[in-house]
Amino acid sequence: MSAVENYWKYIFKGWDVTWHGPVVWSGDGFYDSASNVPGPLCNGQPAEPMNGSFCGDGVVGQGVVSWDLQLMRTGYQAFGDSFVYLVVAHEWGHVAQERFVADGQEPAVLMQQELQADCLAGATLTKAAELGYLNIEPGDTDELIDSLNAMGDSHTWTQSTDHGSSAQRVAWFTKGFNGDIESCLGNR
Repeated sequence: MSAVENYWKYIFKGWDVTWHGPVVWSGDGFYDSASNVPGPLCNGQPAEPMNGSFCGDGVVGQGVVSWDLQLMRTGYQAFGDSFVYLVVAHEWGHVAQERFVADGQEPAVLMQQELQADCLAGATLTKAAELGYLNIEPGDTDELIDSLNAMGDSHTWTQSTDHGSSAQRVAWFTKGFNGDIESCLGNR
């Protein structure tokens, strides 16, 4: 989490704007859908099992990020540690989207918000590594791509139609990973 948070502080400082990060649910972001303890509520709805989420409340820096422990364990076991980085960076991408809107930069947020969050995650991870906040080891890029391929809407276990197909998710992530934050934004 700190690598992603540090990256966004760095980016906003470069834009001469102060970054206000999200609240991390329960201090570490985890809820456990396998337990009877409820996760965070967003607009009165409980957090979904096997998912990560950002729930913004329209107040900059007051949104909440969280992720299901079951999702992170399953992804880590299947794909490695890069899966965890991907999920965290994707949710922080949603934090940035809310911030752009709050700062009057709505055109920066694209209609394909989930795909844009994948792009922002790619840019975040590659730049965080360049800045020394994160170590991307040999094989991590393959883990990231494998993770995105497994989480596309085209797979029945995802039970969703809002994130994009595997091919779309990989393409958008790669656009950010091989580019920069600016390549992920709409007209500014």
